[in-house]
Amino acid sequence: EKQSANKVIELLKENVNVAFASDAGYPGISDPGHIVIQEVIKNDFNVVVVNGPSALIQSVLASGLPTDHFYFYGFLNAKQSARIKELEELKEFKHTMIFYQSPHKILSCLTDMLEVFGDRRVCLCRELTKKFEEYIRGTISEIIPICESLKGEMVLVVEGYVKPENEEVS
Repeated sequence: EKQSANKVIELLKENVNVAFASDAGYPGISDPGHIVIQEVIKNDFNVVVVNGPSALIQSVLASGLPTDHFYFYGFLNAKQSARIKELEELKEFKHTMIFYQSPHKILSCLTDMLEVFGDRRVCLCRELTKKFEEYIRGTISEIIPICESLKGEMVLVVEGYVKPENEEVS
């Protein structure tokens, strides 16, 4: 990405307009692009964003979970011990959370979430902006049995922490 940034800067210095697009996500949001944007700004060139499909915004809106406040986390760590530590830090976060996840890690991710978060409401969003777009809503325990056979890019929208009514205030 640093090499691409250098090439972009060279072109901009030659007065060439440069566009950066992706067919696999939103550039700069958990996809390449952030370093290029930083370098362009650092070199005093203008960055103009032409908004297009965004899995982040689409998934949170379609989830049916609260959208007044939400937190985009991106990808959780692939290593289970590190992922559980990340989830423990988010356990009592009260707003909707959005995670990107690959199909071969979704089962272990949901299993760890069930253990750490409890059985919260989720929406598993797949293949957004594509022909086979799908939204699977339910609790974590309801989603786990069906996620083994799922393929494609995934966004997982998770309900924030809700203090149980019988929990005492300290």
